Amino acid sequence: MGAAQRLDTASAAGAARGGVGVIIRSSFAAFARRVIVLARRAGLVSASRTMPAHQPRGTLFDRCQHLLRLAQECPPGPSGDAIRRAACELIEASSTHQQDVHRRRLLKNIGRMELRGARGRQRDGDPSAGMLRRLADALRAELHG
Repeated sequence: MGAAQRLDTASAAGAARGGVGVIIRSSFAAFARRVIVLARRAGLVSASRTMPAHQPRGTLFDRCQHLLRLAQECPPGPSGDAIRRAACELIEASSTHQQDVHRRRLLKNIGRMELRGARGRQRDGDPSAGMLRRLADALRAELHG
C-alpha cells in the first residue's frame, strides 16, 4: 500500500469518525518534524531548536573590506604587492568565474609564502605566519559567507 493510499484510507476513516481536524493536525506535525530533521542536517538549526547553528558573519561588503584591510597591512615588497593585487582583483571581479580565478591566485600566493616560511626560506617582505593565517581565514570567510 502506497503512502497516498494510506493517507486516503486514514482520511476516510477520520472523516467517518468526524476527525478530519485530527488528521490534518497529525499530518502537519509529521511534516514539521521532517522539516526540523532536514534543517538540522543542513546545519540551519541547532539541536535545541532555539537558535541558528551559526551566527551570520557580516555582510559581503564587510568581509571584502576586512580582506582588503589585511592585504593593506602586508609589508611592502613583491610578496605584499602580489597579495594586494590579487585581493583587489578579487574584489573587482565582475563574474563568478573571475572571482574563482582571483581567489585561487590569492590562495596560491598565500600557500607559496607559507611553504617558504615552513622551509626556512622566507624572503624579505614576506608577511608573517600569523598574517598569512588571518588572510587565509578572511579569504575563507569571503568564500563561505
